[in-house]
Amino acid sequence: MQSNLLAGGSLGDTFRDVLGGVFGGKSPTRRSDSMVETMMKSAVRSISSQVGREIIRGVLGSILKGGKR
Repeated sequence: MQSNLLAGGSLGDTFRDVLGGVFGGKSPTRRSDSMVETMMKSAVRSISSQVGREIIRGVLGSILKGGKR
């Protein structure tokens, strides 16, 4: 495997290639998620988002109520 920089590419192209691989760049060999995997990911995101909101709401509520005593 030859580096893009060694092949005459720019340094920006090399960083883009590296970051694309690290942060979800699509590779030709990557298989797509099945319908069940997609549904499970969506459910987990939804639940974690809701839990996160409740935690933030509780923390902010305790801070704001604590200051009114």
